[in-house]
Amino acid sequence: MMNLDGTKTRVDIVTSLLTTFALIIGGCFGAYQYLEKARDDRVKETLNFLDRYNHDPVAQARLQQQKAWDAHFDEEVATNGKDIYAFIRRIIIEEKLESSISVLNDFYAALEICSRNEICDREVALQLFQENACSFFNRHHNFITERRKVSGDSSIGLGTELFAKDPRGATSVSCVKRSVRWYDRLMHS
Repeated sequence: MMNLDGTKTRVDIVTSLLTTFALIIGGCFGAYQYLEKARDDRVKETLNFLDRYNHDPVAQARLQQQKAWDAHFDEEVATNGKDIYAFIRRIIIEEKLESSISVLNDFYAALEICSRNEICDREVALQLFQENACSFFNRHHNFITERRKVSGDSSIGLGTELFAKDPRGATSVSCVKRSVRWYDRLMHS
């Protein structure tokens, strides 16, 4: 009988250990599944921004910008470096680009908030949008800065600036204020 009690005790101990081990493994698997679902949801939300980017009013704003700058490309290339910001300001006013700049600033601000608060997947958002945000910000930087000063609203274009400069703070891929024509020369060469 003593041997049976000892065996029963060992079986109880092994059973308890196996149950505890199974609960730990199950908990880890559940946590992994939860994290994967959360990441999938963030990626899905980021792809919703891609859909917004490709539909009106954002797509219309992008098209208006592209047409205006394409129409003045040769003039822009011929503009002396010290006169480039006056040229950009003139084109923005002549082509009535202020509202398209506001639409794109609003889009990038929403994307920056979504990324910063981890509602969107930051890495996917940067891969999809950072290059365009950087180009947009570089071209319109002085105009945005001027609007901030005139209105007294320092938040104008801030989301665009933060997203373009890379919200991770990584300097290797950050948007650095460059010559306005840097990106366009690549696109038209």
